[in-house]
Amino acid sequence: MNKDQFLYQLQQALRPLDPELTKEILADFEEHFANGLQQSRSEEELSKELGDPAQIAKEYKDSIADGQQHQDIRSSWQENWQRPDTMTPEARHQTALQPDSTSWQHGSEPDTASDGSGTKAWTAQDHQNAGQGINEGTLVLVIVLNLFIALPVVLSLISVLFGFWAAAGGIGIAGLALFAVAILEAGIIGLILFLFGLSLVALAVIGLILMVYLTKGFVYLLRQYFIWNRNLVKGGAAI
Repeated sequence: MNKDQFLYQLQQALRPLDPELTKEILADFEEHFANGLQQSRSEEELSKELGDPAQIAKEYKDSIADGQQHQDIRSSWQENWQRPDTMTPEARHQTALQPDSTSWQHGSEPDTASDGSGTKAWTAQDHQNAGQGINEGTLVLVIVLNLFIALPVVLSLISVLFGFWAAAGGIGIAGLALFAVAILEAGIIGLILFLFGLSLVALAVIGLILMVYLTKGFVYLLRQYFIWNRNLVKGGAAI
């Protein structure tokens, strides 16, 4: 996972803690990523080195519940980050959560937006964008699929719906026309025209009601298809 995914998952797992303390912990890991990137290391490599964000949050919460101070915990983390990569993430976590006398030395400031305390301010847009990268190969496939298959099908369905709407409207207009003719005719012919016109108007009303539901269903399916396309391109789950 990349830095944004790691920090977002860690933030969610740290929710029960005090918000200010959570900001301080996130700032520590922001700084670790910033220092690692300066050493030409990838975000994925740094995330793998740190381990599971949920496990890290659990160990933080357990240590704080045992009375350890955040300063002691992050001092141990800083010491471990400066060691060669010879420790497993699990061993690194266990060692990091044992307080020692090492003082905290600030490295370079992370190049992120700040809320005034040096901590990245996680916004709703950050949450939405975390872990959502566009898959270019899938994007090309989706474009081809929509251009040569989906678009013709959608245009055909729109034409069919338009034809049904026109047919229902035409039947209704014909019924109203028969009503007008029935008024001018007397006797049995006028009555027949009136009843026939009434039947056509009733049929038109039923057709219009049916078309309203069909159109709503088509719009809903089209919207769901667009959502499926978006999720597919961004590597998310389908509908």
